[in-house]
Order: sequence, then C-alpha cells, then structure tokens
Amino acid sequence: MSKVKCTCTFCGGEFERYASVVKNKKTVFCDKNCKAGYQKTLVGELNPCYGKPGKSGKDNPNYGNKWSEEQKKAVSTRSKQWHENNKDTWLEINRNRTWTEEGKKAIGDAARKALSGITKLPMTEEQKKKIGRKSSEKFTEDYNAKYRKTMEDRGYWMPLSEKDPYDVYFKESDWLDRMFDNPLIEGHELTSDIGVFNMKTNIKGAVRDHKFGRKNGFALKVFPQLLRHPANCRIITHANNVSKAQKGKSKSTDCEITLDELFDAIENFMGEWKEHGECLHLIKLYRQGNMYE
Repeated sequence: MSKVKCTCTFCGGEFERYASVVKNKKTVFCDKNCKAGYQKTLVGELNPCYGKPGKSGKDNPNYGNKWSEEQKKAVSTRSKQWHENNKDTWLEINRNRTWTEEGKKAIGDAARKALSGITKLPMTEEQKKKIGRKSSEKFTEDYNAKYRKTMEDRGYWMPLSEKDPYDVYFKESDWLDRMFDNPLIEGHELTSDIGVFNMKTNIKGAVRDHKFGRKNGFALKVFPQLLRHPANCRIITHANNVSKAQKGKSKSTDCEITLDELFDAIENFMGEWKEHGECLHLIKLYRQGNMYE
C-alpha cells in the first residue's frame, strides 16, 4: 500500500497520505488546524449568509450584537435559498467538516435526552429472523459491489486492489448468517447453555468456528463461499477458539477437517442454504483445477 505526496490546500506544506484516502478530493490538509483555518476563510466566500471571509470572533463586525426576529428570519430565508441552489458545494464543505470534542458531546447529550423516555423492548426470535431475511434480500453481491465502488470513488474506502489479499479473503470467507440457531450446526446446543460471546457482557460465551480454517483455505486457493458454508461451521467456546488460534500459529494448519472432508460435508448437507447450489458448482470447478484468485 503506497503513500503519495500531497500539498496542504491551506498552508502549502507537503505531507504524505495513502492514495485511496485523498483520491478525488479537491482539498487536502496536513492537520485539523489547517482544515479549520481553511473553512473559516471559505465560509464567507461560498456562502453569503455568513458574512465576509476570514472574519471571526471579535474581528467580526457582528460580534456581541443580538439579532432581531426579522433579521433571523431574513438570514434563515437566505440560507435555505443558498443551500437549495448550492447543494453540491454544501456537500463538499460538509464532507471536510471536523467536529470539536464539545460539539460531539453536545450532540451526544441531545441524543440521550431525546431517547431518555423511550423503553427499548427486546426483539423476539421471529423479529430477528425477519430482519435477517430482509438484510439478505437487500445486501446482495451486486448491491455490495455497487456500494463499494461508490465508497472507493469518493475516497472513503481503500480499493480492494490496494488491500492485503489475505485480509480480503478473510472477510469474504466470514459467516453470512448467525449459525447459532441452526440445529444442523455442530455444537449448537452450547448457545442455549452459555449464550453467545460478547466482549463486555459474556466473555465465556460461544463463538462460530471454521472447521477448515481460513489460513489453509487461502493457501490452497479454496473459494471463500465454501468456507462460509454451514457445513464448515461448529459452535465452540471463546476460550477454545483462542486456544485453537494460538496452536495454529505454531502449526502449519488451522483445520479440524481435511479439504476432502469439507467437500463431502457440503455435498451431503441436508439443510437449506442460500449459496448451496453455487457451492456445489464451485466444488466441481475446484476439482477440475479452477481455483480462487
């Protein structure tokens, strides 16, 4: 992952940033102070509702003055009109905005006050399943691909081509479903006995584990869809999972089953899985010598 040399829009100083971070950005800054200084000079120039550029605090002719209701309405009207006519410019300004700690605290306090009278009811199992179904219907591979392209084009996300290949594979082979509630999953009864692992509330809980590990899957170029199949999942305690990870560092494998055993488990899987047909096809391709790239 390479860095590129940049010139600060405000002070003219040179610094380095990752190419994906500054891609398609019209303005770049070496630190928050330069960004704040630039915004102070920019506001008046781009938005006539805010007065002359570069005038703030005691230097502003309106410092200490109180506006009448008529003045407030007039400024509000001009501001709304400006935002309506300059949507693209406003989006650019807002994209570069930096919140102060006081601002973050004020927003947090306001949100907590607004939500203080609301009682959060626990979701039923049916509600959880419904949310899961709706999410699966929305976040398809096409949707995710389009969303990633948008975020990369805007410079918010690092392009996959610049990421470490194993990091990409690790994410792609992650579980698409909870798995904990599936009676066909090995060790599923642990969920009802000790609950699901949570770093804050249940550190002794259960977690999902790949029987055929991702490290070996990457090394053997196994399609990630096969590793995230329910047939490759088992439920174990978090402690056992940590122990397995430590042992995997000192061994050449992180697998509980062989690759052939994984293929057999998928081919003989009796439950429902949205990618099952695709997985059967990928097994056939892999056996023919076509591998993940």
